[in-house]
Amino acid sequence: MNPSRSFRPFLPAVTAAALVLLLTGAALPASAVTTEDTAAAAAGPTVDRIGGADRFTVAVNVSKDGYPDGNGVAYLVTGLDYPDALGAAPAAVHTNGPLLLTTRDTIPPVVLDELNRLKPNLVIIVGGPNSVSAAVEAQLGTVVSTPAVTRVQGTDRYDTSRKLFDYVFGFTVGPVAYVATGRNFPDALSAGAAAGSADAPVVLVDGAAPQLDAATSGTLTAQNISTIKVAGGEAAVSPGIVSDLDYLFDTVKRLSGADRYQSSVAINRDGFGTASRVFLATGSTFPDALAGAALAGKIDAPLFVVPTTCVPPEVLAEISLLKASRVTLLGGTAALAPSVQALQPCGGPQ
Repeated sequence: MNPSRSFRPFLPAVTAAALVLLLTGAALPASAVTTEDTAAAAAGPTVDRIGGADRFTVAVNVSKDGYPDGNGVAYLVTGLDYPDALGAAPAAVHTNGPLLLTTRDTIPPVVLDELNRLKPNLVIIVGGPNSVSAAVEAQLGTVVSTPAVTRVQGTDRYDTSRKLFDYVFGFTVGPVAYVATGRNFPDALSAGAAAGSADAPVVLVDGAAPQLDAATSGTLTAQNISTIKVAGGEAAVSPGIVSDLDYLFDTVKRLSGADRYQSSVAINRDGFGTASRVFLATGSTFPDALAGAALAGKIDAPLFVVPTTCVPPEVLAEISLLKASRVTLLGGTAALAPSVQALQPCGGPQ
């Protein structure tokens, strides 16, 4: 985790020809390729995938990637819905633990095996019994290390987010916090890795509300926070909420684009100056990005949400500008098609 960032404007560092060569391997006319293009293409990133038979196995494989030798803390959230879990990735980074998924009423065998491998001293369940039941909590008693179990829950997704903020970050929070809507998942997932890398929380708000609610205002202003980064455009987090935040804090910065994919670019462009590794996850569903954001934040890597079958050119440009040597896809081919693994640009030849 590195709170210090070298920011840079979004300016092309290579020509369009270089970008195509570098990230897709496509052939171009010799007249379009310069010596610099050829050198850039030769240094292109390797592309790999953390997959699995289902969302639970993907999260387990992400955990194995990040914690090959086991770990003292693990997070457990529902893999069937997103609201309670959206703030869990930066919390997991802050306490240096993987984020695993479960069903409501039973821990999948592959997840139970991973908990036995990790041998955590503490398992933190995020969400109430409607998300992760008491039966799952009791099942944790069968883990070899018999970990202590703590549940963080609120009256709704927003209260759970605030309680997770208080429980994990408390008075250790730094000067930055992210705010994202709890009505949808893509912006919060992109923010999760950036926030985790900066050791900052993601706090959920009802983005459609005309103003900031008193409870969230109280939570944020009780801490030594001076900068708020708002993930998503006006359709995600209303101008009224941003106006209230602007009144309360020294700096409020909205990170947004025309859609979830462009907002993901804006969030990561703000959060990362360089990164040796980049993660890609589908922006259509939440589970793979949820577990992946906890790993990405841990190793100071951005996570971009992308379409299922292609990579937006702006994401390809960011990969180049970040000088990433490795691109890791999260999820199987149903989530991210082989064309994504080939880094095929959206709008390009099919």
